[in-house]
Amino acid sequence: MLPPHAGPTATVPVPMDDSGTQLRDGIESKSVLTRQLTAALKIIKDHDPARITTLGGTCTVSVAPFTSLADRYGDDIAVIWIDSHPDVDTGDTDYNGYHAMAVSVITGHGDPEMTKLLPATVPAHCVALVGLHDWTEGAYQHVDEGGLTSFSPD
Repeated sequence: MLPPHAGPTATVPVPMDDSGTQLRDGIESKSVLTRQLTAALKIIKDHDPARITTLGGTCTVSVAPFTSLADRYGDDIAVIWIDSHPDVDTGDTDYNGYHAMAVSVITGHGDPEMTKLLPATVPAHCVALVGLHDWTEGAYQHVDEGGLTSFSPD
């Protein structure tokens, strides 16, 4: 049970069947993910929180919260993305898992349809990628093109 000061809680519906899981625009399950992103953004908008805690999911569980907080705070936000992967893939890269596209989306360099849903994007200079050590070849280019700062575990 959450303490009374924890604020409201909400969950994003997750379908239990395979509908909408086909590849679209280079993104696996894009139809499902678009619906889930829309639902998460609506929950955040309805509650208008100053802080957000997310539990569960893949790296993309952070897309709606970070972009909503960017809408609230502008560039007075810092994202420290701790991951072994930079998550800067796009629908044009070889890998089609949306979880590997989260940073591209929050910085406005991801899929145009998904990015259009966002209330704001996080400026690249406000993002630090920390702990990177498992990169795909195409990720180096996207980190550089996106103007992102990155740090290895060392």
